[in-house]
Amino acid sequence: MMRVQHLILIFGILLCSQVATAAAAPVTASEPDAPHLARLAALGDLNGVRILLDAGVDVSVHEPLHGATALHNAAAQGHQKLVQALLDRGATPASEDHHGATPLIYAAYQGRSEIVQLLLSQGAEVDHRPRQGPTALTAACLRGHQDVVRVLLQAGASPSLVDANELNPRAAADLSGRPAILSLLDHAEREATH
Repeated sequence: MMRVQHLILIFGILLCSQVATAAAAPVTASEPDAPHLARLAALGDLNGVRILLDAGVDVSVHEPLHGATALHNAAAQGHQKLVQALLDRGATPASEDHHGATPLIYAAYQGRSEIVQLLLSQGAEVDHRPRQGPTALTAACLRGHQDVVRVLLQAGASPSLVDANELNPRAAADLSGRPAILSLLDHAEREATH
């Protein structure tokens, strides 16, 4: 059990540091387009993102360090208008970073329930299982984001799906001490059996 806790902690630190690094570093005109677009998205700079996209930067380009797209970063930071603008320009909710995490997982991890709903309405796979790290539901359970858990379960997320760390939503909710989330999972499991 200690190994799982360490893996969860490491994933959380990596995800948070990736977004914080993208948001904190200054942008210069000489930088390659991918990190520039990802950084502007993390900052919520809708006009800057539009300028780059109008100049021909691919909306789905992955920044090289972590493989995040502008949609990943905008979703994680809660920039709903920017998420919608990126989707309108052709960004795909199915895009994966280097670990296989999608924008939905980033949004769920950060507790962005409105963005989770938006991504699901645009076809995001509710039970996507990345190569490393949690599913969206496991991430939301682990972080105690009850509203996100509710949205994901209503969209059909499996309350028993095991993630790449061999952790399921119930174990994640147990680890974080979230009895209200455990009740939501119990209800979803009962509904699934009927």
